[in-house]
Amino acid sequence: MMMGRPPLSLAGEPLGRPARDKDAYVESTLDWFGQADRDGDGKLSPAELEADVARFFGSLDADGDGAVNSRELADSRLRLAASFHAPREDAAPSPDGPPRGGPMGRGGMAGGMGADPVMSADLDLDFRVTLAELQAQAGRKLATADRDRDGALSRAEAQAAAEAAFDRPPEGLRRMGGPGGGPPAAGAGVGVAGRRARCDALDLRPAAGHRLGQDPRRSRP
Repeated sequence: MMMGRPPLSLAGEPLGRPARDKDAYVESTLDWFGQADRDGDGKLSPAELEADVARFFGSLDADGDGAVNSRELADSRLRLAASFHAPREDAAPSPDGPPRGGPMGRGGMAGGMGADPVMSADLDLDFRVTLAELQAQAGRKLATADRDRDGALSRAEAQAAAEAAFDRPPEGLRRMGGPGGGPPAAGAGVGVAGRRARCDALDLRPAAGHRLGQDPRRSRP
């Protein structure tokens, strides 16, 4: 049973139900592009992207402390899943039954395709994502999709990147992105192994004599 590919914005915001074909995936991406392009000039500027990321971030940061943690992210996704699962009055029952795996299809919000699209912005490994971190990650994705290097994302570039993202085969360690995704990153997988790899890549390995998460003072004689 085909569950589809999850269309995401550059900030990792779900853009609707998992798309079962490329046309639907691209359409969802371009709908988001049109809303984020506030001046309607056909280009998504860095300032427009930052505003769109701030809007999405505000919907996640429930306690208003300026950072999104895994609990807030899970609560937001549960609300989204409930809205997806709510049947329409005119909808016929699906022969496949109800959707599985949450709002992003089988495999949860990451769609079984790699690191979480929001928490992967947590480069300082404090298990929280700030607005600045999420905006920086979205900016890197915009730069990747900006083929003509004019500093903004055109509608054609967004479409090309979305088509490439839909065609890209799932990889367990691929960093999830919106239009265009991104290259695999060291330690992009989830869990302790991924965190350790990212620590190694950033030279944040724990000092000898204690484990990750252990207070180094307790390891002293």
